[in-house]
Amino acid sequence: MIFNVSTLINFLRSEVFLKQINHFNRFNLKNLIFNKLFIQSTKDIEEFLIMTIEIDDAGTGDLVGDAFIGFLRKKTGEIVFKTLSIELFKGDNWKNKKPFKVVVELVKDGLKELNFQKDTEIIHLCRGNIFDQVRNYFLEEGINYEDAIVEGKLQDAIEGKLVDHLRNDLGVRSKHLTKKSGAKRFFVLFNWVSYHFYKREKYVKSGFKKWNTVWRERAIEKNKKIKDTRANRWR
Repeated sequence: MIFNVSTLINFLRSEVFLKQINHFNRFNLKNLIFNKLFIQSTKDIEEFLIMTIEIDDAGTGDLVGDAFIGFLRKKTGEIVFKTLSIELFKGDNWKNKKPFKVVVELVKDGLKELNFQKDTEIIHLCRGNIFDQVRNYFLEEGINYEDAIVEGKLQDAIEGKLVDHLRNDLGVRSKHLTKKSGAKRFFVLFNWVSYHFYKREKYVKSGFKKWNTVWRERAIEKNKKIKDTRANRWR
């Protein structure tokens, strides 16, 4: 959050702020604010005075496997994980946007585990569209949140949770599988599915439109080439 003078004044007058500092006398409060403002950054003021919880996701856009929602209480480092089953990303579940509805319930559960207090705390929420209904829920409930780019400890932890799932539960062994999402990881997973297509298709998030219009056929073709290559070796 970037403070100009007006924003800072409104912030200092806010109910959230006042509840956090009611145990300071005015002299100490003044020193606290201005030390934070000039020696460090305005972001540090917010993090010092307001308890913050970050929420991020991993795997919701990946080709295979479950997806995960992660929660981090920044002051204590406490992390909570919740799982979105791969079955939510298939057939009618995906068509009816069930993952988006389930995420709301998972967020409620995660915040409850972290003993979230909506009157005195703020949430930094990943900008991903998997949280669209969560944003509506926060607005309806009067929960303070900001859309954010989540980086650092939580991002590393939740991407690690996903990679562990892909390696240990599904058996993806490629050394090129990393915590970094994007095209490279997509093709690692696509190649893994293609290699034993008819055994591994069940792990695909088959509700994704491009899986059915583009990538499924390409995976079958790749699998056929792999089989032909194997057969030629034994001739």
